[in-house]
Amino acid sequence: MALGPLTYKTPAQITSIAADLSGSEGCGLTLVNATQGRVEIANSAGDLPYGIVVVGADSVAGGAGPIAAGALEIVDAIGCVVQVKAGSGAITVGLSLTVDTDGTYITAASITTGQWVWGYALTAAPAGGQFLMRFQPYTKQA
Repeated sequence: MALGPLTYKTPAQITSIAADLSGSEGCGLTLVNATQGRVEIANSAGDLPYGIVVVGADSVAGGAGPIAAGALEIVDAIGCVVQVKAGSGAITVGLSLTVDTDGTYITAASITTGQWVWGYALTAAPAGGQFLMRFQPYTKQA
């Protein structure tokens, strides 16, 4: 779990969130390139995978800003199995996945150069349902 300060498990320190992550459990997170340490819900296959929200949180200031110590929990270790949300389509076991426009997951039918696969479906789910995913991100190279 990544909780604010840099730990041996956390590749980058999370210092703030771009929006309230309450209720975003099971959604993908990306680091905001323009602002060091800021995370937001991923919304395209081109967003660099950082982790999956396990327990969402708002900031200590009551809006986007610094994260209260221990309030935000994410899975950020490659190879971990995590419960996630299906996006606009049904999920089939064994298929590779990418993020939908709201941080939920859809089948990665055609990934182009520079886009990311976030992992693999371990269970099936209908659109909008919950399922298990192995967090195993990789990008398509040229």
